Amino acid sequence: MSRRRKQVQEPLRLLQAAVALGQEEALEAALGYWLEDEAIAGNRRLSAARVTRELVPAGRLLADEKVPVRFLARLARHRLAAFRAMAAAAWAFRFLHGPDRDAARDWLTRLSRDDREEVREAMRVALLEGCGEGCEGRVLGFVRDWLHEKGLSPKTKAIALALLRAMVTQPEDVAKALDLIEKARLPRHESLREAWVTTLAALGRLAPDVVLDRFGRWLLARPRWAPWMAQALARKWAAQRPTQVLHLLEAMTHRWGRRKWIVQALQGLVREGVLEGDEVQRLLSEWLHEEPDV
Repeated sequence: MSRRRKQVQEPLRLLQAAVALGQEEALEAALGYWLEDEAIAGNRRLSAARVTRELVPAGRLLADEKVPVRFLARLARHRLAAFRAMAAAAWAFRFLHGPDRDAARDWLTRLSRDDREEVREAMRVALLEGCGEGCEGRVLGFVRDWLHEKGLSPKTKAIALALLRAMVTQPEDVAKALDLIEKARLPRHESLREAWVTTLAALGRLAPDVVLDRFGRWLLARPRWAPWMAQALARKWAAQRPTQVLHLLEAMTHRWGRRKWIVQALQGLVREGVLEGDEVQRLLSEWLHEEPDV
């Protein structure tokens, strides 16, 4: 066994033994072993790979019913992000498989707005692992509730969108995903914008005609989403349907004028070889009925 693999496996082995005992003192002692890692003890940023390889498996162990709820609650409030990430994964597995699903739901909502990406990533990975364990319906219901509930943090909504795009893998499921997004209560926030754009681009790769048709409807029903739609159209997938994309961008230009986000979408088509560079300004001038430059 490599030295690095042993460094990963030994803390998990000790934690597994402590969980079997179910005593808080043993659990505290096992978690103390993790503090020998300078990155964890120093509360430094951890890579997504470390979250998946180390913290999520620790959370799976801590999800065991022998671990007291009060211990997990205390871990979820820990000053170190790595321990909060373990708690987030543990609460995710408890939500999926029991016990204490109601408490798990409350803690997941609370931890979903944690400032540290590792905490939110551990939760996302654990919930997606649950999709492969027969719990897809429960996760999808959770995503729907998070998207539709008013007053939740933009970080919470962003996790819901990330889960949704990871769960939709077939073109026939895209329309249902768009229905969930259409009914979502989404505040305007930078982190949420990126999650929305990335999700719609992922759905567009699977079923471009379905997404573009919905964008046409949203221009009328959800006009405040127009900048986000244009940014999604600036992604690579839009080059699959240049005629439909240009019709949408023309409609946006008629309503909002020469906006930066429309220009960026046209430039996306230039990057993909659909348009020549000098066609961007020509199209905008045509759509706005401007006199061409002489």
